[in-house]
Amino acid sequence: ASLIAGTLARQQTEQKVERLAYFDEQTGLPNRVKFVLDLERQLASIASQQVACKVLFIDLDHFKRSNDSLGRDFGDWVLVETAKRIVSTLTNQDFAARVVGDQFVVALFGKASDVASFEQRIHSIHELLNTPYRIENYVYHGSASIGVACADADNQQTPQSLLKYSELAMYSAKSNGRNLIEYYTSNISDNAIAKAKLYDELRDAIEEDQFELFFQPQLNVSHEVIGVEALVRWQHPTRGLLSPTEFIEFCEESRLIIPIGRLVLQKACQAIHEFEEKGFRFPVAVNVSAEQMCDTRFASEVEEILRDADIKPERLRIELTESSMIKDTKAVESCMHLLRKIGVSFSLDDFG
Repeated sequence: ASLIAGTLARQQTEQKVERLAYFDEQTGLPNRVKFVLDLERQLASIASQQVACKVLFIDLDHFKRSNDSLGRDFGDWVLVETAKRIVSTLTNQDFAARVVGDQFVVALFGKASDVASFEQRIHSIHELLNTPYRIENYVYHGSASIGVACADADNQQTPQSLLKYSELAMYSAKSNGRNLIEYYTSNISDNAIAKAKLYDELRDAIEEDQFELFFQPQLNVSHEVIGVEALVRWQHPTRGLLSPTEFIEFCEESRLIIPIGRLVLQKACQAIHEFEEKGFRFPVAVNVSAEQMCDTRFASEVEEILRDADIKPERLRIELTESSMIKDTKAVESCMHLLRKIGVSFSLDDFG
């Protein structure tokens, strides 16, 4: 009896170890390791059969923001519900896994000639993930960016290449507006994934207030401080303190410069208020981009920020980048006129 009990205990331990090694504890789905092993086995049969495989790399759009605002328990429930929705669409041949966080992968199998069926199944998954999630009094309106990579007898791939290509396609979908399905093509480069990751990191940086201001004194010929320039830096959670040269150009391309610029102005005006309380009354220069100056709301936002910080407009000096002077001269001049009317001054410079 003791031998049987020992054998059963060992088997149970081995099963627990296997489950921890190959399955995601939260959703019950296989993990990336198990997905790769299963996919490798299934791909081996593709070469000798008229079978195709479509690997879907799924990322829930803006999930982190909802997780932070609604709470981790609600976020965990959404992940479990997402897993259930994905599994509900699968056939006996298909399988899915949770990669990490709010990212999932799916392997669909079928006749290589049945392209329409594949497309319908992929769109069904996308539609399900766009259906509102309801729990008690909460409603979560989710969406998903999906990248798709393909393999068949004429286009043989490894599990690693399918995961890489589907992930590239997913990040391309995110960089093109999110809530899209994109198929991998050779036109999608590693640059697409880098830009999409940077976009996500910058969105997090805005929400988590990861930007800091440093103040550089401006001196006259007598080496007296006549003002300071506010220089923005990004306190990246893994890469450390980053200078504007590493992110400002992309911010301008993606228009993230609008919310980031607003944060910088708010911090700078608050600093002006604190300087005045300590007896330092000199102007603070803040760099502003073309995108900000061409935003029709910019002048009124600056006026509101000055009012909230309880400082005189004369204490703020806006430094324009050279690009802002040539991008849309009429819009820039109109904005400058409005801001000069309330007392804000200008100078020409480059970002910090």
